[in-house]
Amino acid sequence: MAWLRLIIFYSYVKINIYKTGQTYSNVWAQSRKSFIIYIKRWFDCKIAD
Repeated sequence: MAWLRLIIFYSYVKINIYKTGQTYSNVWAQSRKSFIIYIKRWFDCKIAD
């Protein structure tokens, strides 16, 4: 299930690149912070389990 969310996130990044015509690195820089927060939450859930 976590991998599915990761794929959805990746697809979201790809769609943003297509829409805005930005380079991958620009979009990645914008979304990296939220991505790191997501990973931390995911690990917190794993530890809680």
